[in-house]
Amino acid sequence: MRKSLGLRLVVLVVLVIGISYAVLGLYLSYTLKQDAQSSQENELLQSAQKVAEQLAPDFRNVDQKEAVNKSIQSMAQVTGYRITIVSTDGTVLFDSEEDPQVMENHITRPEIAHALSGSPSIELRYSRTLQQQLMYAAVPVKSGLEILAVARTAYPVDLIENEMAVLNRTMLNALLAAALVTILLTAFFAFEVIKPLRRLTSQIDRYETGAPPETILKSRRDEIGQLEKAFERMAGMIDSRFTDLNTERMQLDAILNHMNDGILIINAEGNVERINLAALSMFNLTSQDAINRSAVEVLRQVQLIELWKACSATGKQQVTTVETSPGRLFLQGIATPVTWGEKSSIMLIFQDLTRIHQLELVRKEFVSNVSHELRTPLSSMKALNETLQDTISEEPEVSQKFLKKMDQELDNLIQLVNELLELSRLESGRVPIDRQRVSPSVLLQSAEDHMKLQAERNGLEIMTIHNNVLPDVSADFTRIDQVFTNLIHNAIKFTPPGGKITLSAMQEEDQVVFTIEDSGIGISPEVLPRIFERFYKADRSRASTGTGLGLSISKHVIESHGGKIWAESVEGKGSKFSFSLPIIQA
Repeated sequence: MRKSLGLRLVVLVVLVIGISYAVLGLYLSYTLKQDAQSSQENELLQSAQKVAEQLAPDFRNVDQKEAVNKSIQSMAQVTGYRITIVSTDGTVLFDSEEDPQVMENHITRPEIAHALSGSPSIELRYSRTLQQQLMYAAVPVKSGLEILAVARTAYPVDLIENEMAVLNRTMLNALLAAALVTILLTAFFAFEVIKPLRRLTSQIDRYETGAPPETILKSRRDEIGQLEKAFERMAGMIDSRFTDLNTERMQLDAILNHMNDGILIINAEGNVERINLAALSMFNLTSQDAINRSAVEVLRQVQLIELWKACSATGKQQVTTVETSPGRLFLQGIATPVTWGEKSSIMLIFQDLTRIHQLELVRKEFVSNVSHELRTPLSSMKALNETLQDTISEEPEVSQKFLKKMDQELDNLIQLVNELLELSRLESGRVPIDRQRVSPSVLLQSAEDHMKLQAERNGLEIMTIHNNVLPDVSADFTRIDQVFTNLIHNAIKFTPPGGKITLSAMQEEDQVVFTIEDSGIGISPEVLPRIFERFYKADRSRASTGTGLGLSISKHVIESHGGKIWAESVEGKGSKFSFSLPIIQA
């Protein structure tokens, strides 16, 4: 009952109708009873009046008494009333139902006493003679102004009550039938009213579950129909708002997830409400690991936790930089208080400055390396110049030797400057690449021919292994030959006499891979990842000639051709440098 509005309406209507019909029934019963009683009184009085009128002319005529008695008896039979004639002294002269001789004096009867006073009288009392409740009507029998006797009519109250009982039953049945019909009609209309409300409830339930709404039939023109139309308009507005909100949310998610900066939003309870893909990657997390988790669990870095707490405590923007332990990222964290309606949160923005930090380190190292590379030949030339000034006039042969040494140092400086310029042009993309169709065997043979004499002077064997059916590659012959020269030169420099250098090429998918393999001293694992950096030299090669730019230049040349270059080495067992060039599709 508590859950059904229709049933509650029906019960309420039943109660209202029951109470209303009960009051109406009581009122009608009372009214009808009063009307019946009043009608009965009038009939009794009228009957008594007729009896009195018939008695008055012949009342003193003794000869007519028998005829009068018969007339009164006939009237009693016709009306159904008990008729009694009482003299002025209270003696019962005639009674239609009892023997007057055995009846007691009626002078004390209220209706008789009242009638003897000259006025009609109605009384409702218990009859000791008949042992039942009766209604009496008494009228004086007059001759002029003289009261000759009293004519009394009587009717049992039980008969009146029986008639009223039948009337009440009929009325009750009518009221019950009317109440039943009213209740049924009320129930029908109540459930007709509830039906559209149930449809609206069903629509709301479908909205909650995300199901598409059903079409509402607009057949009603009353308030319920207007409510359905209003709901449909509201539903359309809500759909439009939700669509707009979803679109805005998708746009916001797309913006956040395509940002390179990591973003976290932490609510007032200290839990992560939102996090983008960049932040998940920075902290090596998944959405399940972050959303609705505490900021301490997600951030895990003391400096970042302190950043969040400082912003939360002061309500002002805070900035810090930190190097994270997973991934060794160098981050700048910015904490900013934000307000969403009545809610306040902290937005953390993490900018990945790792590359900038590394570039700064490389710049510093570059300056240090350039300074080192320039200082050595300049210091040597300074010392040679001072020595030359002291010995040029006394020891001409020594002076010539120093001049040759200075010339070599100048050559080294010129080579260093030229290679720096070349590297700068390659990195900026200002060096034109003259691509041509070139056979891999031609590249290998040219490289062997250029470096064979130098290898033999160092006691090394150089040989080429290639397949004459390899497809041609797209390459700038001069610059690829320069790459071969740099790689073979390094192999000669770090391979002891008696060693071997092997040049080879093979096809791998749409690339041709060239390899320069030596049997030299090899490269240590901690050094191997850095050998293509500018000016980088292993400790064992610091004293050797060279600028440390050859491998870096080779790397940029190969990458400008769309290829890759890499190195493999086992310390003490030699090294293998490889690079790839794209083949020319037929």
